[in-house]
Amino acid sequence: MKKLLLVILKISSVILLPLVIGTCNEMDTIIISPAIEGNILTNSSFEINGSPSITGWQLYEIDSTSLKFSNDVPPGGGKFALYIKNDWPYGPWLQQNVRTHQGHHVYRFSCWAKSRYFADADVWFGLKTSDSIITLQHFSFGDTVWTCKSFVDTLNTTPGDSFYVNIFGPIVDIARVGMAVSFDLCEVEILR
Repeated sequence: MKKLLLVILKISSVILLPLVIGTCNEMDTIIISPAIEGNILTNSSFEINGSPSITGWQLYEIDSTSLKFSNDVPPGGGKFALYIKNDWPYGPWLQQNVRTHQGHHVYRFSCWAKSRYFADADVWFGLKTSDSIITLQHFSFGDTVWTCKSFVDTLNTTPGDSFYVNIFGPIVDIARVGMAVSFDLCEVEILR
């Protein structure tokens, strides 16, 4: 029953969150042009020049006090990780859109996360084309130790296509107020 409730809450968040925050057209206003090789996301470690930052990410929030930074980081994670604590049913979430490289390429999508108090949170990776939005993969994180999840996909993209990465903080109910999850090293890498 508890798992069913969590599934219903996650599904409702995907459906209701855009209604609370805005429409999809408002969310994809910034598309970053990536580097040629390696990680194509901007600021995948949530820090710039040794200072915490969400530069490159669009923040959608209900309660801005829920978004913080932590110096508890995964291996190779630098000095800071993004820390989302949620005291409301729907916490803040971040999105980054980045142009794909035209043609046939192999990509690795990955992210590290660490839960506090067994909170569940999600990272979604997807592809926006001229006529559709495709979810390539999503990961749920609930481990209380730093955990990396990744997948590799071969894609054939055309001009105008872009990847999106959505980072959702934990969804809470009355019994789970104060849940938190840290994220770091969210990357989209061109392997070839």
